Amino acid sequence: MGPARSESSMMCWSICRNGFSTVIVFILMCEKFTPSSSSNGGSPGYPLVPNAATNVERAVLTALIGRQCVSESEFKKLVEKCQAVDMQVCGGGQGAEVKTVLQNVSYTLEDYEMELQRVRDQLSGEFVFVLVNKTNNEWTRKATQYRPDEIDVLKGIISAIFAESNNQPHDRFWVDFHSIKQLPDLDEVQGKFDSKSFDQVVLAFVADGWLGRRSDKIYLTPRTLAELKPYLNELYGPRGSQTLQTCAGCHQIFTVGRQCISEDCVRLHEYCVNAYFQKYCNGEPKCAKCGNDMNESYTVVSV
Repeated sequence: MGPARSESSMMCWSICRNGFSTVIVFILMCEKFTPSSSSNGGSPGYPLVPNAATNVERAVLTALIGRQCVSESEFKKLVEKCQAVDMQVCGGGQGAEVKTVLQNVSYTLEDYEMELQRVRDQLSGEFVFVLVNKTNNEWTRKATQYRPDEIDVLKGIISAIFAESNNQPHDRFWVDFHSIKQLPDLDEVQGKFDSKSFDQVVLAFVADGWLGRRSDKIYLTPRTLAELKPYLNELYGPRGSQTLQTCAGCHQIFTVGRQCISEDCVRLHEYCVNAYFQKYCNGEPKCAKCGNDMNESYTVVSV
C-alpha cells in the first residue's frame, strides 16, 4: 500500500528560453507524505525522488529530467522561481541557497546512478549542467526515444564529424546540413529514408539538443559531448581513430578554439588561452610545444 497523502497541491508553469523554441514545462508537486513501513523493512518513496527531497528539489529534478541540459544561469533562475512558488502557493519557508539545492539534487541523482556534470559550452564559454546516466549504455537508453535507424543517423553524423578526411589539413568539427546525405558514413542508413524524412530526423536531433545548427553547419552540443564522452573516447580517442582532440589548457574535448599551425600541435579553447600562457609559457602568448606565437600563428576552429 502506498504512502498516505496528507496534503496536496499542484502548480505548473512554463519558462521560455530566449533564442530557443523550447519551452520548459514542469510541475511543482507540493505533496507531503506520512512515512509508512513495508513488510521488508523498506521505506516508501516519491515515485521520482526520495521523501527527503523538498518541494523545490522535486520540482528542479522534474525540470532537469525533462530538459536534460540547462545553463548555469538557467539553473539559478529555475531554483529561484521554484522557491518563489513554494513560498507563495505552498507556504514554504525561506529558500536554501542555489548551491545547497544543487548539492542536494546531485546527492539524490546518485541514488539513481545519474549525475549532473558541469561542463563548458565551447562557443559561449558559459557553464552548463548536463544530466548524465552513469551506468547504462547511452545508445540503449536512447533506443527508448528513437528508432534504431534514427540512432544510426546520429551515429553516422558523429562518425563524419570525427572522420580524418573532415579534419585535414585543419580541424573542422562540423558537417554541412545540405551535404549530410552524401556523406560516406551515411550511405547505408540514408537509403532507409526519403529526402524529406531524413532531414526531419536530423532536425529532430537539433530540436532535442543532440546536435547544434549554425546557418547550415551541424555540430555536436555540450550535451552530446558530455553524455557520449565514453563512446567518443572509445571510437575516436587514443585507442581509436585518434581524431578526438583535447584542449591543452583544460584537457577537455576540443571542437572550437585555436589550433596551432604546426602539424599535430596544441589546441586551445578561447577561454583557456590566458591561463595556458600563464601556466606553461610564463605569460608569453606562445605554443609551449613548438614555440609559435599563438596570437598570430594559429587557425580558428569554429562553426
